[in-house]
Amino acid sequence: MCIRDSFKTSLVWVAQSIYQGAVVTLSTFILFDDSFVNIVIINFSALILIEMLNLYSVIKKPTYLTYIVILLSMLIYASSIFIFRNYFNLTTIDQSFLLKILFITAIAWLPIHLSLIHISEPTRLGMISYAVFCLKKKKKKKK
Repeated sequence: MCIRDSFKTSLVWVAQSIYQGAVVTLSTFILFDDSFVNIVIINFSALILIEMLNLYSVIKKPTYLTYIVILLSMLIYASSIFIFRNYFNLTTIDQSFLLKILFITAIAWLPIHLSLIHISEPTRLGMISYAVFCLKKKKKKKK
């Protein structure tokens, strides 16, 4: 029973990732008529934001350390764009560019996390306590 629940949770996460990746990719091609290099930065920026939001939505009780890690991750990503500016066309990054990325992030993330038919996902703490429960249950059966 414990393995089946873990497998189900994994399938939910895979389905969520496929949905979000498809929405990001398709909406990028629809909203942006840019070169391939710009499409890569748009996709990657939206996916980074979505993953940060996914992380935040899974954690039940975020601490100040959670916020620091998310902020630090975003700063590292933003600085990597400037460090590798030879590979990116920085002139395309303007207010319109940022609004489109936020729009893509919203349409990929919001339907899953704000839907009325929300699939309940266990938090990491819940998964750990559930795994401990499964292990204790197995030990009792062996005795």
